[in-house]
Amino acid sequence: MTKRISDHAAAGKRIRAELKKQGIKASVRGQAYAGGDSITVKIDVQQADRVLVPATQQAIEAFCNQFQMGHFNGMEDIYEYTNRNDDLPQVKFVFVDFNYGDLEQKASDFIHGLFADGDITRTCEVTHRQTVFKMLRRDEFGFYRQFKQRVKVAA
Repeated sequence: MTKRISDHAAAGKRIRAELKKQGIKASVRGQAYAGGDSITVKIDVQQADRVLVPATQQAIEAFCNQFQMGHFNGMEDIYEYTNRNDDLPQVKFVFVDFNYGDLEQKASDFIHGLFADGDITRTCEVTHRQTVFKMLRRDEFGFYRQFKQRVKVAA
């Protein structure tokens, strides 16, 4: 009799192997429960030898999301199987969590520095650092395009 591992364990094993092959240190955990199963991938953006740039983060998310069967439709309260692939072990949910460490504080300080010129119309209080940092990372404010001469990117 051959031992067969669960889908969430097999998917986690493949994700872990690919991240390790790319030199990315991550925590990959699988969980099975009554309503299905999931995988949680936790990655520090500041790796020992580099900082993961947004393009790399998006590539990691895209790779991990192929192991998710579909998505939950909250309007109809159903799970829709939109990404079914019989060649891969898949789970109901894949969560990729990037830990930015002190980069969030640096981004918050950067934003405050942009608006510290005394102009009351441009002064803002950043109370949701993580949300603002994610928006800054995706360049939703256009800050990077507008102030890229001020942004120093470490080599």
